[in-house]
Amino acid sequence: MNPMDACRMSVFRPKRRKHFIARWTEPETGKRRERTLGTHIKRDAYRLGSELAESIVWGVSLDDPRWLEFCEQYERQHLRKLAKSYVKNWAWVKWAVEKAFHSPRLSQLNRRRIDRWLEDLAEGRSVNTVATYARRLRAALNWARDHDLIGRAPKIVVRADAHPRGRALSGEEIDRMLDAAEKVRPKDHERWKRLILGEVFSGLRISELLALSWDPGERLRCEKGKRHWLIVLDRKQKNKRKQLVPAFAEFWDLVLPRGEGPVFPIPGRKGQMTIKRAIRTVSDIGKRARIVSDPETGQHATSHDLRRTFATRLTGRLPLADAAKVTRHADPRTLFTYYHTAEAEALADRMEE
Repeated sequence: MNPMDACRMSVFRPKRRKHFIARWTEPETGKRRERTLGTHIKRDAYRLGSELAESIVWGVSLDDPRWLEFCEQYERQHLRKLAKSYVKNWAWVKWAVEKAFHSPRLSQLNRRRIDRWLEDLAEGRSVNTVATYARRLRAALNWARDHDLIGRAPKIVVRADAHPRGRALSGEEIDRMLDAAEKVRPKDHERWKRLILGEVFSGLRISELLALSWDPGERLRCEKGKRHWLIVLDRKQKNKRKQLVPAFAEFWDLVLPRGEGPVFPIPGRKGQMTIKRAIRTVSDIGKRARIVSDPETGQHATSHDLRRTFATRLTGRLPLADAAKVTRHADPRTLFTYYHTAEAEALADRMEE
């Protein structure tokens, strides 16, 4: 049965009222209740009414639900639309909050208690890991506020470390990685050399390179424009949007002429190699090449350092806003914080003139 029918819910806008109202019968008490839906758009009102009816039928308290009651509604109505990595981080936050506060009600999650919880999390964890968990909790409580489950969401301050965990690689270091690929992957080193250069010349993530195809129907493919070859990213990427992005000419020299199937075929047990294994293999190559990309942690060159190499090279040729479009960063400041060294290099050149 439709949840709206189950609780006899009607959605309407009274005369002289700006917003639509939902009116329903409480399943347990039989009492009639109503709530403003906060919108004057009919389509949005029925969507919000449907979500409200689901929460009523599923037995979630509308006044002050318990944490796990809220989590059930949040996951059912919102979280299933998001990326797996986001859901994985959220699952940890969900049970950490439950364990720390012992089945709290939403109203009990105030700023003072959350700040103390984040301080406890900081012991033995990196700043950015704690920041990720803080963002997940903040997003969930803001969603609860927007859906009238709490009157006001507590302010959660996210403190992230802007220092990158890696750096761009030099041309000499790229050559060392190519040489090391022959030792780490002696049987198929040419495929891995091609993959490494593909990331340096395109800025695509390893997951995107493995999914990149020549086939017209694929969501991540190479396509000929009016004057240039372009990479089409049709929602199968981090920001879930369709985009057309260019690559350096060296990339097209590397992959053309056009073929069929994957542009970078790296066989695994079932089709293409898994993303985790490919990332681990590139890290093994960086370690074999003895390239330390983060002196503080001793981390060796990774696949993301290859993406940084592309971005740093790009910022030497394009304005920061244009470089952010090519690298698909929503905020150009992210590109500046993590990658942009071209401006400092240009200043050093002018100082030596």
